[in-house]
Amino acid sequence: MNSKFLFSLILASLSFVGALQAQFTATYNFAGVTTSSGVTDPTAVPVATGVTFGSFTAVGTPANPSATGRFSFTDWATGGAAGSGLYSEQTGSVNPAEYYEVTITPQAGYKLDLTSLAFKIERSSTGVRTLAVRSDAGGDSFSTNLVLAGTNAGLAVEAGNELFLTVDSETIRTANAFNLTGPSFQNLSSPVTFRFYGWNAEGATGTFSINQVVVVGSATALIAPTINGQPASQSVVAGTTVTFNVAAAGTPAPTYQWSKDGVAINNATAASLVLNAVSTGASGSYTVAVTNSAGTVTSSAAVLTVNAAPAAPTINGQPASQSVVAGTTVTFNPSSAVGAGSENSFRGEWYFQRGGLRGKLIF
Repeated sequence: MNSKFLFSLILASLSFVGALQAQFTATYNFAGVTTSSGVTDPTAVPVATGVTFGSFTAVGTPANPSATGRFSFTDWATGGAAGSGLYSEQTGSVNPAEYYEVTITPQAGYKLDLTSLAFKIERSSTGVRTLAVRSDAGGDSFSTNLVLAGTNAGLAVEAGNELFLTVDSETIRTANAFNLTGPSFQNLSSPVTFRFYGWNAEGATGTFSINQVVVVGSATALIAPTINGQPASQSVVAGTTVTFNVAAAGTPAPTYQWSKDGVAINNATAASLVLNAVSTGASGSYTVAVTNSAGTVTSSAAVLTVNAAPAAPTINGQPASQSVVAGTTVTFNPSSAVGAGSENSFRGEWYFQRGGLRGKLIF
């Protein structure tokens, strides 16, 4: 059997960043595979802190591998044009029910961030010419082909990110890695599965082999959120803009939800809650729930008291004119209404005038 087209990624050893994040480079070498080992790779899986690596399985293939020391099976969808270097001359299509599969799972208390994926491919002289890698990350359900990083003279990226081995006679091809730094592969708290598809074989007995599958990423220990600064109670007058603040930390970064009197406030999902031009109806008890995938903590209550804004006093009854004899005690009694928010206190001044004499009494 002839071997063709080999592509790989740089290997690195397991290392740690700080006490919470463990970086890993996990390699599947299929050393335990034989021609009677079945559709599940019997080789010991990679081991890394915070992540569980599943075994490779073959789906829709014959019952046993076609070679030892690599994951190799026959009976792939045909349609490859022997000797042709043109993608347009390949006539087959992917069989979605035939693929290699592996699942990677973050362990309890960890989140998973993936960086890249690479593998070596070999094919017999009548093996597959076209391949693709898909995943279920981000709810994709294996419908989108992953994007190969960079360019490669012997591995063309065709429409839909299908990969075409362009030189039928070439035996080794080193390709770039698949970049997994997009949001679908970050902050993972549930398993992610990859599937490797091959098609356009030049014959029914043509093989599609993978080896040295390398997954690079990191697992970070989750830390439940803690509140380092509680929101403070406030007493203000109506019309004031009020801001409540909370200081919190956690891994991954927490989210926020403010509530008033136990009822969630719409769109109040930041570390600060701003209430513009408050009225007396805004008075109440305010709390914030701080949440990440490791847990939730609720702040202490901050009480907001909104007092009515002061209003000018009014005179409801005017003092009456009087005519008395000398020596009489005279009392003037206006009737007044105190403005709201003045706390029933005000300052008054009496003025008098007699001939050219003017004066003022203050009370």
